[in-house]
Parts: sequence; structure tokens; C-alpha cells
Amino acid sequence: MIVKKKNGKIKQSVLYLHGNGGSKIEAKNLLCLVAEKDMALIAFDYIGCGNSDKGYLTYGQKEVGDA
Repeated sequence: MIVKKKNGKIKQSVLYLHGNGGSKIEAKNLLCLVAEKDMALIAFDYIGCGNSDKGYLTYGQKEVGDA
């Protein structure tokens, strides 16, 4: 994914996809590294994980749509 900064320069983004039973909070460890590279970090919780809405894991059958 590519987004534009306010000054018009192209900026790259990193999409963090957590593992089974994980959470977007795990991406917090990457913030400094990603910021040093002048990149954006995008993280979310799959349904049934972390702070997502209630739901259940389908172990890849429906999670691919979330990504």
C-alpha cells in the first residue's frame, strides 16, 4: 500500500498480520523501526482476536477477506 504524505512525497506502508491467537498490539514492537524508515505501520485484529468484534476463528477461510 502506498500513501502520500502532506508534503507530497510517496511513503510506503507496512501491513502487519498477526498470527493465530495474536493481536495488533504485537506490531507495537515495530513502530520505531518502521518510523526510522519513514514508513507507515498498519495493524488490525482479525475477527475473534485482540480487540476485534466478537466472532470466531476460521483458521484462514474467512480471515483472508479481512486482510
